[in-house]
Amino acid sequence: MKKPAFFQFLHGNATPLLCLVLSITLSPIAGWAATAANTLIKNQASATFKDDAGTVYSVTSNMVETLVQQAAGLELEQTQSKLASPGGTVEFTHVVTNTGNGDDSYTLAFTQSTGDNFDFSTVSFYADKNQDGQADTPSTPITKTPLLKAGESFAFVAIAGVPASAASGNNGALNVVASSTFATATQKTNTDTANITNKAILDVTKAISANSGKAGSGTYTVTLHYRNTSQVDASNVTLIDALPSGMVYVPNSGRWSESGVTVLTDSNTADTQGSSATVRYCAYDNSCTGIPEANNDADSSTTNQVTGIISQVAAGASGELRFNVSIAAGLPVSVLVNTGEYEFNDSSATTARFNTNKVRFEVVQEAGVVTNGSSTSQVDLTNEPITVTGTVQNGTALFHDFVWNTGNGADSFDITLTGSNFPTGTVFMLYQADGQTPLLDTNDNGIPDTGTKAAGSVTQVVIKASLPASATSGSYEVALKATSFLDDSKTNSALNQLSGISVGSVDLTNNAALGQTGVLGAGAGPESAAVTTRNTLPGSSTRFILFINNLSSAADNYDLKASTDSTFANVSVPTGWSVRFVDTAGNAITNSGAIAAGASKEFFAEVSVPANASTGVTDLYFQVASPVTGVKDIKHDALTVGEVVDVVLFPDNSGQVLPGGSIVYSHWLVNQGNVAKTSLSLATQGDSAGWQSLFYVDTDGSGTLTGADQRLNTIPSLAAGGSKLIFVKVLAAANLQMGASNVTTLMATWDGGASSTFALDVTSTNNSTVNIRKEQALDTNCDGTPETAFSTSAYPAEPRQCVLYQLTATNTGAIAVLNVRIQDATPAYTSFITAGGLPTLTQGALVAPITSGAHGRIIGAMGTLEAGYSATLMFGIKIE
Repeated sequence: MKKPAFFQFLHGNATPLLCLVLSITLSPIAGWAATAANTLIKNQASATFKDDAGTVYSVTSNMVETLVQQAAGLELEQTQSKLASPGGTVEFTHVVTNTGNGDDSYTLAFTQSTGDNFDFSTVSFYADKNQDGQADTPSTPITKTPLLKAGESFAFVAIAGVPASAASGNNGALNVVASSTFATATQKTNTDTANITNKAILDVTKAISANSGKAGSGTYTVTLHYRNTSQVDASNVTLIDALPSGMVYVPNSGRWSESGVTVLTDSNTADTQGSSATVRYCAYDNSCTGIPEANNDADSSTTNQVTGIISQVAAGASGELRFNVSIAAGLPVSVLVNTGEYEFNDSSATTARFNTNKVRFEVVQEAGVVTNGSSTSQVDLTNEPITVTGTVQNGTALFHDFVWNTGNGADSFDITLTGSNFPTGTVFMLYQADGQTPLLDTNDNGIPDTGTKAAGSVTQVVIKASLPASATSGSYEVALKATSFLDDSKTNSALNQLSGISVGSVDLTNNAALGQTGVLGAGAGPESAAVTTRNTLPGSSTRFILFINNLSSAADNYDLKASTDSTFANVSVPTGWSVRFVDTAGNAITNSGAIAAGASKEFFAEVSVPANASTGVTDLYFQVASPVTGVKDIKHDALTVGEVVDVVLFPDNSGQVLPGGSIVYSHWLVNQGNVAKTSLSLATQGDSAGWQSLFYVDTDGSGTLTGADQRLNTIPSLAAGGSKLIFVKVLAAANLQMGASNVTTLMATWDGGASSTFALDVTSTNNSTVNIRKEQALDTNCDGTPETAFSTSAYPAEPRQCVLYQLTATNTGAIAVLNVRIQDATPAYTSFITAGGLPTLTQGALVAPITSGAHGRIIGAMGTLEAGYSATLMFGIKIE
């Protein structure tokens, strides 16, 4: 019969037209790391006190649970104002982002604002596929976004029609609303405002002849298209374009639609061209100063931009200002974003400065690769050929090649070996820089590769050439070829050469050296079947006796390794296992030390398995490999793990009751073994006269004894790692004397009664008893004020919301108790809050102060508690 030690067991208006096409950006919200939905947070408190005789007692509270719910969240951008004319249209761009902690989609709608001067005649949503702020061709109406993961965004353009009855000076506002489909009350609103004018209205859009190209490419034509959409002439129309870094103005490329092919002079601010209307043009020249209309641009400099000032644009007229740009060489993969600026005289005054739409030019990726023998230079053929001299038959040669990404963006490079004249039977393996981690196929094309590497980075690739025993002296070579995954026409190779092969080998055996009695496993390994199999139990260890036999013609040393992989491509043992090599003196070793030619050395492989190890046979491989010559041998052994049964009942409890009263104790029945157990029987025994014990299984999962819990005598099955919560209710007869005591034994048996475990509940009649009750309430806004009644029931709560705990210690005895201390701690996934004056005690004081955001224990020293009186500790936690 086994007695377990105590431990804690943790457990609006209708929309006439709604057209949108999505643009999803996988960009997580910075700092958002909410506790995942459906996480269950459990917590339990405890208290201690002394009776009038100075005896110390302890009690535990009931357990409370909080289930983390999915929290909806979104951001909607952006509120904005634009000019419009009666009977015209106006465009507004928006982006909705999922800021919740789970997948969600969002309904999109609008309402007409109140308190403005007019309602829009139509509202439509359109796609912004190229994200240039302009609506694409209308498509099928959509009123809901697709399913968005946390951090994903959805872009759309709203086009609103202005009624012809709108008057100058009027304004109309539109509320665009995005609502979570998971929690419809979670929504965000932007307000779009159109300001009506009867003066000139100029609309300027920006375009580029191509939206993507290579670094160093060009030329490309930038067009500033302007149109007077009003019935009033606009004058002194100033167009400004400051190009982003990496986009280079082409001198003497300026052209104006009114003057045809005439070159606009870059350097003369006073040069006017045209006839009925004229333009003054200056671009990227040190002479472009003193232009009053251009001094109010974004950076207040007029020499680093294109400036065109058109004398007049008649009502309804349109035109274009064009110039060429090229893309600077050597740019990384990037997006160059450019926005033009403009202003004009609307017939009475100069308008405020406006921005055009944003134009994006993508600098596309160009692949490039160099493979050589240098970690510091990307020049082809540096340190080539890569040479290794001096290895042995059946040994391994290691070559260190370096692959350089000479392109302008991240790329991965497939690695292949070509042109080999190595001896037949040579095995080549590719490894990462550590020489131990295999080079894997990360891009799913069946070829090992470097993985994605940044532009300009270098990656070391190790070639291990394992020679056959038949290899003879000579010169051998193989080329490592790197091929861009982005563009397989971009390749480069480095030559690797091996010279100088000497005869040498090593043999790893069990139990004895070669030539001695009892030797096992002689010859090259790994063997197809285990040579030696040992037995052990979970939580224990065993030793394999090993001998290294140096069959070389010179002294050598050998590194020691163990793995479940016979190839040692992955050096690992099962989770929780450990293998330690020790010499005959008991010292831990990882290398054999020098072994003379023809000599041998004994050592041990000490294998430890965890307490929860599964039963069965596990193949183990032991390798000795020379770091000097590369010779190695692998030994195949095995370890059988036997069955362990470890079922425990805990904890032991103690408590006090008044005669005629009762007390409930909680116990956990836990299977800590590695096999499931069935048909476990429960029983209580040992009750003295006047005492009665009843036991129940927490069949309703509430964590407290309720009327729904059943008195089960048998638990059909308890899986490895499984547990059951069991309550023992002890009743004291009314005629018992004070100081009477009783020991209740809760017994669990299995295997037909052959095996058992038990826990003890010691109860005494006492007029000094304290009960502790734990309750919880929600505080969703974390202000320290409960928004629900305190209860022992489980509550759902969301990340970044708070829960208040109320711990009440009650003296249920007939006399005062002394030194009452009540304590608790922050559960996992939570931290303390101090809002609203928390924590609070109805009497006494905290043992140590609590700070907001901290984790750990909270203790309230309540002092003396009179008979029948209670004291309460309340504190709050925030779900992370």
